[in-house]
Amino acid sequence: LLRDGDVSCIEYFNTRVSDDSNMESLQICSTNNAAQEINDRKLAELQAPMCLYKMKKEKFDIKVKQIIDSKKIDALIFQDYDKGVITPSVIEKITSMAKNKSIPVCVDPKKRNFSEYKNADLFKPNLKELKEGLKIDNILPQKDSLKSAADILHSTMGIGKVFITLSEYGVFIADYQSQTPNVHLLDAQLRKIADVSGAGDTVISVAALCMALGIPTDELAKISNMSGGLVCESVGVVPIDKTRLLSELQRYE
Repeated sequence: LLRDGDVSCIEYFNTRVSDDSNMESLQICSTNNAAQEINDRKLAELQAPMCLYKMKKEKFDIKVKQIIDSKKIDALIFQDYDKGVITPSVIEKITSMAKNKSIPVCVDPKKRNFSEYKNADLFKPNLKELKEGLKIDNILPQKDSLKSAADILHSTMGIGKVFITLSEYGVFIADYQSQTPNVHLLDAQLRKIADVSGAGDTVISVAALCMALGIPTDELAKISNMSGGLVCESVGVVPIDKTRLLSELQRYE
C-alpha cells in the first residue's frame, strides 16, 4: 500500500480483514526531512505490527523497488491523498515495476494526479473525484452515464477495471480486461450509518485483495461494496470483521 497521507508510507501487507492470523506489515515513512519525528498518535493509528523506516523523499521509489524485488507482492495500491509524495514520476516508475512483475496495480485517486495512473488494473474514484478528474459535471449515478465516463478512462488512460463508488447509490464497475462486456451497477445496502471514515480505504483494500485472488468482477464489486457499508456502522476507522462480512454476503446471495 503506497499511501500519500499525513505520514506518507508504503505498507507491505497480507490483509486488512480482521482475524486471528498474524499480519505482516512494513511501513516506510517518506518525508522531505529525514529527521522528522513521527508522533505517538500517528504510530498508534497504524494498528499493525511493523518495522518503521524514515527516508528522504527522493529515495521513495528506490525502497519500493527493493520490496518488490525481494518479496512476493500480490497486489499494489496507490492511496493518493494529494499530499505530494506520490508524484507523476513516482507513479510512472512504480507502475512500471509492478507491471514487469505482473502485480495488479490498484488506485484510489485524487484530483492532482488523476490522469497520471495510466494502465492501472483497477481505478477507484468516487463520483465527485470522477467529475473533477474528467472535468465533466453532468455524470449521473446511472449505468449509461457511468459507462460513458468509464469508457473515457479506458480509452485515454488504458484502465483495466473502472470501479466507481457512489455513496448511497452503491457502486459501479466496468471491466475492460474481460473477453465480453462486463458492466455492473450494484445498489447500496440499507444500513445505519454512524461514520463514513475509512469507507473508501476499505473498499480499495478489499478490491485489491479480490484482484490478487482473481475473483470475478461482479463478485469483487459485491464484496467491496458490502465491506465499505459494514465499516460505516461503526464510529472511527475500524477493520472489517471477517465472520460478519461472510455472514452478510451469504445473507444477500
